[in-house]
Amino acid sequence: MNGYFLRLMTLITVLAAYGVQGQDCTLGLGGSDSGVIVQVFQLNEEQQSKMQGWEGELQRYHEGMADKIRQLFDTHPQNTTEELQQLASKYRVLKDEIVATAVAYDRKLLAIFNQRQYQRYQELCQEAGRQPMDVPLSMPPIAAPD
Repeated sequence: MNGYFLRLMTLITVLAAYGVQGQDCTLGLGGSDSGVIVQVFQLNEEQQSKMQGWEGELQRYHEGMADKIRQLFDTHPQNTTEELQQLASKYRVLKDEIVATAVAYDRKLLAIFNQRQYQRYQELCQEAGRQPMDVPLSMPPIAAPD
């Protein structure tokens, strides 16, 4: 029971700390401990399989975006204040794209939750003071980075 409580508190912390746009309640799919998501929401084998596939997609996406960010920092001029502001703006666009993609994958996972699992998610979000994300009936495909 104590291990379960620790995992539950970790998930609540993730839900509270990983909020997007200040209030969205995210799951943090692709984070350091997906086992917490599996245990807290009691995902079945099919859900776990889908989640693992999405984590792989998300990891490849993050690797591609990390390359884009590295390339941006390596090639963009950084000699003047104006150049640094331009760099910051370009970086912010990439960062916002990464956050939006992470939220989209969380929504994909939420879309396969059953009623009981989604209720549990709503309860945890409420405890963390976050707004649960609505889940559209169908999810558009998520584009890979160029």
